[in-house]
Amino acid sequence: MQSAGTVLGVLRERGKRDLPCDELYRQLWNRNLYLLAYGNIYGNTGAMTPGVTCETADGMSEAKIDAITEAMRCERYRFAPARRVLIPKKNGETRPLGLPAWPDKLVGEVVRLLLEAYYEPVFSGRSHGFRKGRGCHTALQEVAREWKGTTWFIECDISDCFGSIDHDILIGILSEKIHDQRFLRLIRSMLKAGYLEDWQYHESLSGTPQGGVLSPLLSNIYLHRPGEFAERELIPRHTRGKERKVNPEYGRIKERRRRARASGDRNQVRELTKLLRAHPSKDLMDPGYRRLRYVRYADDELLGFTGPKAEAEEIREELAAFLREHLKLTLSASKTLITHARTRAARFPGYEIIVQHCDTKITNGRRAANGVIALRVPLDVIKARCAPYRRHGKPWHRLRWQAETSMLKTLAAKHQSTVTKTAARHKVKITTPDGLRTCFEARVRREGKRDLVARFGGIPLKHNKRAVLSEPRPVPVTMPRKELIFRLRKRWCELCEHGATVAVHHVARLTQLGKPGPGQPAWAALMARKRRKTLIVCQPCHKAIHASPVANAA
Repeated sequence: MQSAGTVLGVLRERGKRDLPCDELYRQLWNRNLYLLAYGNIYGNTGAMTPGVTCETADGMSEAKIDAITEAMRCERYRFAPARRVLIPKKNGETRPLGLPAWPDKLVGEVVRLLLEAYYEPVFSGRSHGFRKGRGCHTALQEVAREWKGTTWFIECDISDCFGSIDHDILIGILSEKIHDQRFLRLIRSMLKAGYLEDWQYHESLSGTPQGGVLSPLLSNIYLHRPGEFAERELIPRHTRGKERKVNPEYGRIKERRRRARASGDRNQVRELTKLLRAHPSKDLMDPGYRRLRYVRYADDELLGFTGPKAEAEEIREELAAFLREHLKLTLSASKTLITHARTRAARFPGYEIIVQHCDTKITNGRRAANGVIALRVPLDVIKARCAPYRRHGKPWHRLRWQAETSMLKTLAAKHQSTVTKTAARHKVKITTPDGLRTCFEARVRREGKRDLVARFGGIPLKHNKRAVLSEPRPVPVTMPRKELIFRLRKRWCELCEHGATVAVHHVARLTQLGKPGPGQPAWAALMARKRRKTLIVCQPCHKAIHASPVANAA
């Protein structure tokens, strides 16, 4: 049996060479892939959330993996309907969230590993959502780095993207590269599994279940098409010219300044220089110069266009027509906007993006700020973040008190002392450029070396505009990858310390283990002492754990 790393490596190479893959389904018999998938998802919050059955990550074992692989081998595996709940949104509406059964989560992660290894090499560099090493910050960095001089922002938001994905189109897109019909049937059965809402079964006629581990990758594969359309057709069609023509008026003023400088008329040179900085150096309406740029994060697409607004509207309509005709997706009328880059900000994703313009900001003799992209935190986000720390519109002292008391209680518990004694032991006054300040200090004296000092407080809360933020690089710590998998494969009960057929006991939070003391069971005390939410136990110990009052309360 091939290792998981070998399988994924082969698929990555096939994806780079754009070769068809016709043996994917056989990889679903590989136990190592399931162990890798289990190591990826067991720590998720949803791992202990049940679907339509009571089964969760608790009780996971190699025997369960063998049962799934045997069902896959005989093509008997069936996805259960997802349990649907409604999650409130900021605008007062609700968003459906699907909660798959635990075996379906595990199989979904295995399928995701296979598809990601195959499709990741062919994805566009302009796609940043749901990809390893990419995110909203890499998308914003691309915009800030490469979109200088943009005139119009075309904000495209797809209406109910996850819920509107057409199953037949998606399977058709997958079948262009994947020729394994058994694998495609498995994905189709997952899409058609349906969902239970208020314990009433509903068919899944379209869309991918939000909450499933495979849904983000399937949406990326689906939305790779409009990215290809933008790169293959829209960008070449609406991009031309190496640079703009020189503004004739700018050239005439520059020539007048040259003559005034040659004649020694300093006053006229000064006036002409001011006039020169009020005119653009290039012809902003040059018909021979166009630029179109594209970036996507999840279902939010942003295009930056340099040219007239009428042409920007044509681009929006072309993209909308492609989505409608080829993918059966529609753009949201309220969220799809054409924004003038200098006067209004575009929202993407969660930031405000605007093009700066300032004729008076001179750097090295040039108006360096003009045309540069600026990223701003929206005002409503700032107010929401500041609200918990303000009272009656002013900063509140309560935050400092909570942090200070938490620190003192932590030290007191560690040294088996009281908060009052700990505060008296560590309270000192230090000298700062703004006078004496009271703080808490821990000092370790060393002979022949500087003392090790750690302080809480004592910092003057003054804005230093010239401050330089320097964060020390964290020291890399070598840890065995997916330690839980190594513990599981040792087949050793960590409670009774005997070799046996084992399973993994999971708890969602360490607080469920109860307070330490004489009444705390041995298994709970062991997990609390090791600060672990998992424990490898044999079958008798696992039954005994679930029979205890602490486990039932959890």
